[in-house]
Amino acid sequence: MHLIHILGISHLGAAIVSATSAGEWQYNSNTNTVADCLHTTDNSTDVRLPSHVTGIILPQTLATGPDSGSPASSAGVWTLKIPSNPVTDTKYLILHFTAVSLPGNNRIEVPLGYDTDVFRPVDGASFWTRPIDVKKLAGAPVVVTYFTDGASTGIAKIDNIGVGERHAGTQDPTSLSNCDPFFADALYPEPKYDPFWYCTNPPQWENSACVADPNDIRAKVARSAGMIIMPEAADGLLSTCSVTLIDVDQVILAGHCFDFDDDAIGGSVTFDYETDCAGNRLPGYNPRFYKVKQVLNHRYNPADQANGDWARLKLATPVVGVPPLQLRPNLPSVGEQVFGIHHPNGAVKKISLKYGSLATVVSSGPTAITVPTTFHVSGGSSGSCLFDMAGRCVGVLSNGAPCKGVNLKYYPSASMLLNFAPPIPNPVTKDVMIVFDRSGSMSELDSTGRSKIEVARDAVSLCVQLVRAGVGNRVGLVSFSTTASSPVDLALTALTTANKQTLIGNSPFAGGKIGALVPFGSTSIGDGLDKARLQLPAGPAGSNGRAILLLTDGMENAAPFIASVAPNLGDIAVHAIGFGSDANLDGARLSSLASSHAGLYTRASSGVSLQKFFSQAFGNIFETGILMDPELTLPANVDFAAPQTFSICKEDAVTVAVGWDNTAAKLGVNLTTPSGIVIGSRSATVEASDGRSWTYLRVPLPYDGEQTGQWNATVFRVQTSSIIPRFLRRLIRAVSPSPPLEYFVNVIPTGGPVLRKVYDAKTYYTGDAINPSVYFSFLDDEWIADATVELTLSRPNASAGNILSQTGLHTPVTVAEDTIPARQATLAQVGNQISLVDEVIQLGNDPESTGNFEETGIFGKILVDTLLSEGEYQFHFRAATTSASGGGCVYTREILWSLHVEVGIDANTTTTSTTVTGPGVGTVLVTPRDKYNNTLGPGRSDTVTFSGGPGTTVTGPIVDNGNGSYTIPISWTSTGTGSNVNNPVVVVTQPGRDPVGIKIPLPGPAGLGSCSRCIPTPGENRCHITTSCSVAGLDLGTMCACRPGYKAVGAQADVQWRVS
Repeated sequence: MHLIHILGISHLGAAIVSATSAGEWQYNSNTNTVADCLHTTDNSTDVRLPSHVTGIILPQTLATGPDSGSPASSAGVWTLKIPSNPVTDTKYLILHFTAVSLPGNNRIEVPLGYDTDVFRPVDGASFWTRPIDVKKLAGAPVVVTYFTDGASTGIAKIDNIGVGERHAGTQDPTSLSNCDPFFADALYPEPKYDPFWYCTNPPQWENSACVADPNDIRAKVARSAGMIIMPEAADGLLSTCSVTLIDVDQVILAGHCFDFDDDAIGGSVTFDYETDCAGNRLPGYNPRFYKVKQVLNHRYNPADQANGDWARLKLATPVVGVPPLQLRPNLPSVGEQVFGIHHPNGAVKKISLKYGSLATVVSSGPTAITVPTTFHVSGGSSGSCLFDMAGRCVGVLSNGAPCKGVNLKYYPSASMLLNFAPPIPNPVTKDVMIVFDRSGSMSELDSTGRSKIEVARDAVSLCVQLVRAGVGNRVGLVSFSTTASSPVDLALTALTTANKQTLIGNSPFAGGKIGALVPFGSTSIGDGLDKARLQLPAGPAGSNGRAILLLTDGMENAAPFIASVAPNLGDIAVHAIGFGSDANLDGARLSSLASSHAGLYTRASSGVSLQKFFSQAFGNIFETGILMDPELTLPANVDFAAPQTFSICKEDAVTVAVGWDNTAAKLGVNLTTPSGIVIGSRSATVEASDGRSWTYLRVPLPYDGEQTGQWNATVFRVQTSSIIPRFLRRLIRAVSPSPPLEYFVNVIPTGGPVLRKVYDAKTYYTGDAINPSVYFSFLDDEWIADATVELTLSRPNASAGNILSQTGLHTPVTVAEDTIPARQATLAQVGNQISLVDEVIQLGNDPESTGNFEETGIFGKILVDTLLSEGEYQFHFRAATTSASGGGCVYTREILWSLHVEVGIDANTTTTSTTVTGPGVGTVLVTPRDKYNNTLGPGRSDTVTFSGGPGTTVTGPIVDNGNGSYTIPISWTSTGTGSNVNNPVVVVTQPGRDPVGIKIPLPGPAGLGSCSRCIPTPGENRCHITTSCSVAGLDLGTMCACRPGYKAVGAQADVQWRVS
């Protein structure tokens, strides 16, 4: 018997809506009936129970947008108001959009109460919202808003509205479900459970919070168990099942929880639906739902249950603050202790058996694990995991009939793992659009005296030349300044030798489309990204992987901006390389762009670094990463550098790229095999190429029978003429010495394992804890747990906010029509006063280091009091397998990225002063600081928002004083008496961070200053003992006298009059 599924249910009250005025709708009574339907899969009476059904779907005919025929509510904006309580005691709503047209960058927004669903062109023409918390609307309608942006046409239709409500059972019509994830009562109203699945009341489960010991494995596991709400569109119903988080963005459940993949994709998952042990609403309870994006696996055939009853879903965004759990790869033993976490009948999270008891495995095989009939579950529990005492999921709840003596069956995780469709591997070939900044600031000179654009051309030409031609890779180019090139400089095209020449010219590869770019104009990074996106349409499964490789040296100052374009990029990976320093880059925006789109952000402070990062981008996008990447110096008059040693295991090929900082010089590189064979650019089977400031060798492996072992790369100066005798070259060198050269060596492997970033889209602030993590695995996703991983963390030793607060802001600067903001222009003019401090940290893959329950291929370490100042932090990871985990040899990999950290404003260190200009009116001078006393600095009005707290109102524009302080006009209403008087509060809000309330002291003694309003109560007036609290007149109320016998005149504290 299958616990969770239904084809129909009677007594459902449905409704339609009709218009009352423009954009407003009301429900009309119209009772529909959905017929009962029974489903039998064996000879027993197998009624597919409705106990998991938690709502109905009401058909609608609604539309909004320019083409809907409805008038706009304001310029470019259409709103549709939908009643939030279509049935008595509505629990939640979900909306289904269809025939959606979002041309340009048009979008739809639906507030949910805990977040906002924003739908853009990338979301397609049909989709469901996440559940809407109607309790927070307090009877107000749900407002759907259609925004135009770039197109004056478009429409969005709503054809179904899902309504959460209570439902009666079939076996026991007196039972009632209660799926109410947004419940507002102090005590959660439990469902009246149908005992069909556990035979006799009361059920042997309890709220998961009843596990009193936080170190108990059951308490740890409970956080990762959740509930999914899904539409069953064909049946007009909403239903729930239990799920478990098994990866940062993946959940597992039973296959029978849904019939059609589209229903699952319409679903949303929460992990927050719980109470305390007694059923009380938790303080600050505010559940969040995560949208399902994709069905990765779906196995369910009632006629062939040996094939499995399980499904794996991918969520649209990673789950924050919830640890993924491991699927156990082998079967549990009979008699082994187990427990379950589930949501019966859509109720809050439960544990079976009750705390203090554990169940034991009755039988264990490849198609089913069974537990005793005393192990209690109910409708809605389907898909929940059975856990062992290590916190691993051993199977998902599938079927059974305990009251008929048939034990509950869980489909084993060990069998699932054998049949997992492996994650789609990184495709062998890729589609990459290069997005190149040709704004005016690229005409500036770098530290070697070359223009930035010239250095950038060489860096891009190295990357393009490294990509293998004729194997299916495709590359295109779009450049941007005030606008992006239109048409694009090179449409996405197969990378052949001829197309390489079109892009970068012939040797030394300084021509072609790249070589023709000229710097001028403003900076619209968003337009460059958008034009690249249009060249990278999504293809069918198995298509080339899609990526954007962005190069910029500046701050965006022309629309469209990154913020409006990034949501449309979908699953396109974005790798961003910033060229410069805090004086010209918006590291925070670039860091966020890359992190939220599965890419890496790196900041190149020099031309050598820029070439190195483009070489690394080739390795990270097209190959299996980087094996080693030192930056070195070749002293003057030295011809051969010290050899760089690296380890080769079972890689298929190795590419060694070298770049340097002076185009007047030329370097070469040779490789030496473990046995001593020297390989050069003219060696057989070796691919080699040279640019103006770079060279590389690509060697297939094995080479002459050699592969595993220690290899060497030796960099040397290339002599301009081999016919000049050695003694004459020495004489020439004595007169004109060869210059010192800064250079890098990148060793890029093909094949073998990959070291990848564990993506974290969080915006980081000073004082935040951070866990920089990497995932070490082979391409088939087999992780490597037996390895060492070391992190070199480079952090800034000074804060730009402190520097600018001392120097003050200078004026903006314009270079070739490209405006550099005052903050960045000032940093450039005062010179680089910030250097990096290195710290080496050993990472681990144990639970304490990663927060996971089991050791996996994820390596990290939770770092506290590490983000000490704002600026760019560089994370350089070096990983090595053991000989055992490498299969008899050692694999090494490196990965590097940058992260921008902002000043995290702290209420305790932020300084304020107040000027009172009247009763409850004045200005506040605020100098925002973090917990380490770093100032936010001037020029940051675009990154913070100042607003009034309770009883306080910001009454005018905020003034940036250019020295790290901000003047805020406010009015306030003080309440309380004596020492309990409530001062004004200014609230500071930063993106992705909880608001910070700063209590503003008022002038007067005892912290309020000498001429202030006071309370005419003996002992509580807050005046100095030599003054009095008297009526000041002039509508000022009572004031402390500024000196004995005097009072303030008007609002001026320095003008006094004698008390008569």
